[in-house]
Amino acid sequence: MKLNRAAVAGMVGLGGPMFVITGFWALGWSPVVSYFLAIAVMTIGVTVVITGGMSRGHAQRQGLDVDAARFLSTPELYDQGARAEAAFRVDEPNFTRARLLATAEAVAQRLGTGDLAAIHPFVSDGLFQRLSTQQRRGELPAELTVFAQLPLKASMVTDFAVGAQYQSVQLRLTLGEGSGAQTVALSFLRRRLAQSRAEGFAEGKCPHCGAPLELTATQRCRFCEAIVNSGAHDWVLVALTPGVQTLARQGDVLDPENVRALDPDLAAEELVDRATLTFWRWVEARQSGVEGRLVRVASPQFVEQLELVAAPTGTVTNGGAELRALRSVRGFDEAHVAVRWAEREDGATRSHHTVFKLRRPHGLRTPSAMGLSTLRCATCLAALTDAETPVCDYCGASLQDAWCLFDLEPWATWIDTATALRRSVGGDWSRAATATQREAALALLVSVAKADGALTDAERTRLSTLAEKWQVPPGQLEALLSAPPTMVAPKLARELAVSLTQELVELAFVGDQLEPKERKRLEAIAAALGMESELSRSLARRTASRLTARR
Repeated sequence: MKLNRAAVAGMVGLGGPMFVITGFWALGWSPVVSYFLAIAVMTIGVTVVITGGMSRGHAQRQGLDVDAARFLSTPELYDQGARAEAAFRVDEPNFTRARLLATAEAVAQRLGTGDLAAIHPFVSDGLFQRLSTQQRRGELPAELTVFAQLPLKASMVTDFAVGAQYQSVQLRLTLGEGSGAQTVALSFLRRRLAQSRAEGFAEGKCPHCGAPLELTATQRCRFCEAIVNSGAHDWVLVALTPGVQTLARQGDVLDPENVRALDPDLAAEELVDRATLTFWRWVEARQSGVEGRLVRVASPQFVEQLELVAAPTGTVTNGGAELRALRSVRGFDEAHVAVRWAEREDGATRSHHTVFKLRRPHGLRTPSAMGLSTLRCATCLAALTDAETPVCDYCGASLQDAWCLFDLEPWATWIDTATALRRSVGGDWSRAATATQREAALALLVSVAKADGALTDAERTRLSTLAEKWQVPPGQLEALLSAPPTMVAPKLARELAVSLTQELVELAFVGDQLEPKERKRLEAIAAALGMESELSRSLARRTASRLTARR
């Protein structure tokens, strides 16, 4: 005889109470008393199980919230995967993948029309410039052709990331079926703390006020004047690539003069999009011979010397960009963005890696409302037309107050200069590391000092000295001293990681005796930093010097 699952469950459900009743009856209780005692025991058991499950669920949720909160407070420590998705929900409690996919599919429909005016509200100015340049050259982007010719069959989120100012997601759309199916990767950005409306881009509504999406030519809502493709209100498409891609992570940014400290709204994502925009204008200017295409996004000196730079030929593709350095030089702030690109001609493809150097007058602040809509006047935020004049059409302000292209340099020569500069400031944490990196490093030092269960006056003094040297506010140090120890290792350039490892060893020997618990903590941190070899060398040097001093 075969028993289905329901029959087995029923037998178990009846067998449990009957077993308890039989047990009480065997102990000498009457059948009636045994029945009521069994009911009481079963009720208590069920209550304990349910309560325990609820407690575990609550604890898991609390743990997720704590982990996500730590993610948001130190975005350079965690940048992808489940923690990033959890952090999205801390920023926006109502975040759902379904809502994100609906937005992506709505954008895909508009991409299929090939109408750039209809596409512009949903894409960054850098991507819009790429599509415009390719269209003017008669090179219909392959991705738009796919969206126009094949029906959308599936969409999925493949990657999450959170940075200091932006959230980013990668999606994969599958179009067509069978052997003719093609995939396209879409990268979206959105400002941290932005709250997507229940009805927004996907329903043709303003992502800020919810009114019907009736835009002016400047990508502003007619009703609330919000710049809809800024990324401040909803997801904005910044890149689309055939095939399957992963999100490009922003690496270390060399910032020896602490440019970011003077401009808290300065975002790597916006500088990368601005560099992408200038890249495509440079391509168009060089290939068409119309220098006016660069006048509004480049310095006069660069435009004058344009002919000295070899012109790209054939079909050009952009393989991504990354902010590598910020400088303050001779009255200007500089942003160095490394751009990977390729040109294909006569069946041959040549790859390039070029550093696009942008600059603006020192001391200016980033207009937070501009965001990813970077082709605007930095003074009045008016969208710039295709006029070939270096001043704003509306307020007459100089367009040189925005980030403008002033030089190009091959990666091979730029990296040598950058390496020398990084080494010169490698030990100076106040210049070479971000505020988040300095605080995270100090937290690791605190964890070593407290590893043996006690914090001595000498250890506290050394921590205070380092906090002052690294420009970490005293209040943050006190908060770290009172909080549970952390083992979260920040992402650091090698020179900084070596310097931190040496500082950790020096702190561990403040009491002239390396305790076993301190050594174990050092080894765990060194493993997280990838500095196991450096730790061994530092411990050997410190031990040798200690023995020499005793002799």
